[in-house]
Amino acid sequence: MSALNLENRSTVTSAQKVLYYAITALFLWRCYDAATGAFVTHWHHDFKHFWLAGHAWLNGRSPYLPEHLDYGAELFYAFTNPFFYPPAILPALSPLSALPMPAAARVLFLTNIILILFICGGLSKITACYAPRLDRRVIFFLLLFLLAIYIRPVMRVIIYGQVTIILCAAFMCFLHSVINKRSFLAAGALTLLLMKPQIGLGLLAYALCRKDLRIAGALAVFATGALSAAGLAVEKPVEAFFGYFNGVGMYASMPENNSAASGGFGYLFGLWGIQPSSAAILAAVIAVPAVIARAQQTGSDLVAISLVMVWSIFAAPNHSTDFVLLAPILIFLFTQVGAALRIVLAAIMAYIGRSWEITAFISHMTGTDPAHTAAMGHTIALAGLLAFLALMLRRNTTYSPEPTAASPQQTLRHA
Repeated sequence: MSALNLENRSTVTSAQKVLYYAITALFLWRCYDAATGAFVTHWHHDFKHFWLAGHAWLNGRSPYLPEHLDYGAELFYAFTNPFFYPPAILPALSPLSALPMPAAARVLFLTNIILILFICGGLSKITACYAPRLDRRVIFFLLLFLLAIYIRPVMRVIIYGQVTIILCAAFMCFLHSVINKRSFLAAGALTLLLMKPQIGLGLLAYALCRKDLRIAGALAVFATGALSAAGLAVEKPVEAFFGYFNGVGMYASMPENNSAASGGFGYLFGLWGIQPSSAAILAAVIAVPAVIARAQQTGSDLVAISLVMVWSIFAAPNHSTDFVLLAPILIFLFTQVGAALRIVLAAIMAYIGRSWEITAFISHMTGTDPAHTAAMGHTIALAGLLAFLALMLRRNTTYSPEPTAASPQQTLRHA
C-alpha cells in the first residue's frame, strides 16, 4: 500500500482512498447506531429542557418562574432542574418547540449530523488559507474522524439533544468571518455563541477590543439584548429576570458543576482551598481575551481566536462535552507545527477524546477518586494547550503565504 500523500491535491493514493472510505463507513455506522440505539431511549435526557422552555415561551409562559418546574414535573419523570440557559435562546428554540417533541428531537439529531459535515468542510477550507500545500481532504476526514468517531462526548451531545455542536458550527463561522472581514456573519456567530455565555463572552470581549471586529461585537450585543428582551417579555419579566440568575446560582452550586470539580481555573485555586466567585471567573473570562486582542500581531488571527476559546473553557466551569469545541483547534494547530510538536498535540487529542475512559483506568490503577483525577487531567490538557497557543502567538508562527501566493482572504474567497 502506498504512503499517504498529504500535500498533493490532484493525486489520491490508494492508502488515502481506503482511509477515506473507512472513515465514511464508520461515520455512517455511528450515525445509524446512535439513531437506532441510544437515541431511542435517551433523546429526552437534555432535550426535554430545551423543548419545554421553547414551548412555554411560545405559549406565553416563562421557563424561569417556579411554575415551570411544576409544569415540567407533570410531563416528565424527575424534572427537578430549572432552565439554565439565558433568555436569548428562547426565540431561537421556538421553531423546534413548535413541533411535537419526538419530531423536534429527530430534527435536532439530523441537524447535528449535518453540522458535523459543515464543520469539517469549513475547517478544511480555512486551513487551505494557511497551509495551501496541504490536501484539504486530509483535514476534512481527520476532523470527521475526531468528531464523529473518536471524541466520545460528540455522540453524547447528539443523543442527549444538547447544543454544543451548534456552538461549534458558530465558532467555525466566526473564524470564517474574521478571515473574510464579514461583520454581519461575525455578529451572527457571536450571538449564537453568547447563548452559552461562559463560551461566548470571551470572544465578545476579544471582538470589542479589535477595531475591525468592534462593529460585529456591538451588533452581537444588540441582537442578544433584543432576543433577551423578547425571551423575558412573555410573563412577569422582572421576576423571570431574577429567576434566571437564581437558576444560574443553583447550577453553580451543584457538585458536578463546581468550578473546582470541572478542572481548569477553579481546580488550580481549589488546590489552595480557594473557591473563586462567579464574579472573579467572569472577570477572568473577559479580561484575558482583551489582553490577547491587544497583544496579537498581524497574521495571527486564528491562533489568537483559538487561544481565546481554550481560555474560555479553561477559566469557566466546563464539562467534557465542551471539548467538542477544541477539535477544530487541534486539527488546525496540527497543520501549523513540525513533527515533534505534532506528537504533543496527538497526545492532547488522545486524552481529550477519551478522557473519561483514561481517567477511569488511571483511577483504578492508582486507587484515586475518579472525579479528582478527571479534573486534574482536564486541567493539565487545557493548560498544555493554552501554553502551546500562547507560545505560537508570541512567536507569530502562523503560516504566512509565500510572496507570490494569494493572501489568506483571497485564497478562501476563491477556494
